[in-house]
Amino acid sequence: MPTMARDRNGRRQYTAEFKREQIERITRGEITAAELSRELGIARSLLQRWKHLMATAGETAVQANEPVP
Repeated sequence: MPTMARDRNGRRQYTAEFKREQIERITRGEITAAELSRELGIARSLLQRWKHLMATAGETAVQANEPVP
């Protein structure tokens, strides 16, 4: 996994492209959310949020990390 940028609080910052690629891996059935969570070292709930945002509002939501009306 490539090195991720971090914000001032030390949290990793993921690009929209990275998020999209990871959710596509789940959607294709290549890997489960639980397996990907372990692989990336992030919470499964974060992956679920990315997936939900992509399904409901698409790319704009993923980039903003929030639902888009």
